[in-house]
Amino acid sequence: MQYFAPQNCSEVFADQARLSQVVVNLLSNAIKFSPAAGCVTVRVFETDAGVEVDVEDQGRGVPPELRAAVFDKFTQVEPGDERLKGGSGLGLAICKAIVEQHGGQIGVRDRAPQSKANSGRGDVPEHVGSCFWFQVPKASDAGRVAQEIGSTVS
Repeated sequence: MQYFAPQNCSEVFADQARLSQVVVNLLSNAIKFSPAAGCVTVRVFETDAGVEVDVEDQGRGVPPELRAAVFDKFTQVEPGDERLKGGSGLGLAICKAIVEQHGGQIGVRDRAPQSKANSGRGDVPEHVGSCFWFQVPKASDAGRVAQEIGSTVS
C-alpha cells in the first residue's frame, strides 16, 4: 500500500468515526478487488471545495455506465461478486450516506494512468483499476455547508 498526504492540510469538521468507516470500507473494497500483486494507493489532498481522499486500486475497474449505480443499495458490479468476493452491496451506499451527511460528495473514476515502469508492478496492466474518492468541506466552510444542508432537509 502507498499513502500520500501533504504535510499540512485544512481541518474538516466531521464525525471521525463515520469518516473512518468510509475510509476503511473503501480500502477493504480496494484490497478485495485488486489482484494479489496489485497495489492500493491512498491520497489525501486539498482542493478549492474541501479535502479529498482517493483510494486507488488495480482491480478490474467499474464500467462508466455503472459508476452511479454502485452507490445504490445491494448493487454489485458483477452478478457473482456477492458470492465470490463477499459483501452485501451495502458498503458503498452507507459510505455515500455518511459523506453526504457531512456535506460532501463521493464517486468513482478510472485509476490514474501509470506506465508499467512507474507502477513498480510490471505484471499489472496499466489500464485497469478504479479510484474511489470522497470530498468533505473544510472546517472553515462548515457553517455555510450546514446551512445549505439544513435548507435542503427542511
